[in-house]
Amino acid sequence: MAQKTMTYIVLTILALLFIGFIYPMATLIVDNTPPYFGSTSPTIGTEGAYTYNSPLTTVWAIVNDDESGVDMVIFYWRVKGTSEYNFITLTLGSNGVWSASVNIAGTGTVYEGYFEATNKAGLKQRYPMSGYPNYFTVGVYIAPAGKWYINNQEITSTNQIVYSTSLTVSFKFVKTAGTVDVCAISEGGQQILALVQSGDTWTGSYTFTVGKHTLALQVSDGTTAVTMSVLDLQVGILPVKWPAWLTLGNMLILFSVAILVLVLLKHGRR
Repeated sequence: MAQKTMTYIVLTILALLFIGFIYPMATLIVDNTPPYFGSTSPTIGTEGAYTYNSPLTTVWAIVNDDESGVDMVIFYWRVKGTSEYNFITLTLGSNGVWSASVNIAGTGTVYEGYFEATNKAGLKQRYPMSGYPNYFTVGVYIAPAGKWYINNQEITSTNQIVYSTSLTVSFKFVKTAGTVDVCAISEGGQQILALVQSGDTWTGSYTFTVGKHTLALQVSDGTTAVTMSVLDLQVGILPVKWPAWLTLGNMLILFSVAILVLVLLKHGRR
């Protein structure tokens, strides 16, 4: 009897194994929650709050998913205000951190960025979530600086008056610091001349009408426009320079003296 019972047990086990080969067993994992983020680099948030040395060479994120596990992590970034995002897929390291090598450069450049994680059930999560501030800055901002020249005369003061006997006037800007994308001359709030770049020097010329012109010498680094000087330019006929002592009061005194002398001379002849 015992032997018969053992035979049934063995046959039952073999039958179960046979059925298992024909109908493989599957594990069902129910996952209705997306992955969640821990720390990230860059840290992303309010504009100006997080600044990184240039270039930023590594991005990383700690991401977890308790049910199905994390399948993919992607980092997206673009210069603030531009339309197209760059992106890179991160790799899971042995330390449990997702990371990737990048080369994001800047000189105080503000970027928009976010991480996106997908779990093995296909659920996605963004960090920061859509609608939240998603800025980070790369590099220390250096304002554009340099020297302006008009007809090869260096501009050293905003109170400076420059004279030109020719209607065509030459302009030059030599950059000494920062980034310069545009170099221009404006009059009355309107750009009248964009200078042409060659290395760290921008040059150009403009033909004016005769008279006095108030000009703004401006540069831009693509993000910020800086008016470096506002000055008066006298073009064409040079103004008459009267002696400093020849004021209106003194002219009236001289006129009165001249009349008195003429009256005295007239009476002396009688």
